Amino acid sequence: MPRPHFIKIDVEGAEAAVLRGGLETLRTARPVVAAELHTAANAAEAAGLLSAAGYQVRVVEDREATRCLIVATPEG
Repeated sequence: MPRPHFIKIDVEGAEAAVLRGGLETLRTARPVVAAELHTAANAAEAAGLLSAAGYQVRVVEDREATRCLIVATPEG
């Protein structure tokens, strides 16, 4: 199976759990990640996981106080 170049995550609040389950793919395949994040705590955890995996995280759109869209690109 070819390595992914892009991953979109929209799982209504379980983004951090999805990222934890996909850390090996993030570290080896280095895809661009787009995600809609729900709740400030989940957004902070997801951003922390991506940063720790060597990604630069940018907020693309802040839709509401509890939702935002991010794009994370591999550093380097």
